[in-house]
Amino acid sequence: PQCAAALAVANRSLDAACAASHQAVAELHAPSLEAGIVGALAHWTGDFATRTQLRTSFVCTADVRLTRLPADAALAVFRVAQEALNNIAKHARAESADVRIETGRRHLTLIVSDDGIGMTRNARSRRGHFGLSGMQARCAAFEGTLHVSARRVVSRRGESDKASRGTLVRARFAWDAMLASARGAERRALQS
Repeated sequence: PQCAAALAVANRSLDAACAASHQAVAELHAPSLEAGIVGALAHWTGDFATRTQLRTSFVCTADVRLTRLPADAALAVFRVAQEALNNIAKHARAESADVRIETGRRHLTLIVSDDGIGMTRNARSRRGHFGLSGMQARCAAFEGTLHVSARRVVSRRGESDKASRGTLVRARFAWDAMLASARGAERRALQS
């Protein structure tokens, strides 16, 4: 009976390790961007909510430029959102996560926020962790910026609550740089 119980525990552990490996490998592959960045993020945030049991919302401004994003630009936006959500699942102890795409004349802005415990001071400098630096590099590749900050709750009287109420990730991408990558690809196709 003890051997059977130990074998059952080992089997469950092996199943969990295989499932985790399968999920990690699946996340390494580029998502299907055939439905565009909006479709890809809507699908992925839904899967994220199911997998993590976090209340998750996705809201996007209606902007025709989103349908014209070249694959490399759409993938950069997707990967920043993916990393931000994965960080919420791993570290935030949150109950909910919100993903928003806002568009302006010059920038696409991706905003990911949660209601968790917020970031620790050493979260940016942990050795062997490349999530934030990877997000920053993806923004910079399209002349953008990444800002990660504590999210604060403001009272009805306009006063900021002293306690942190989660994390706010604001990733900006320049439209000119993102759309220029499509023009560059068209030129390369004409030259070959």
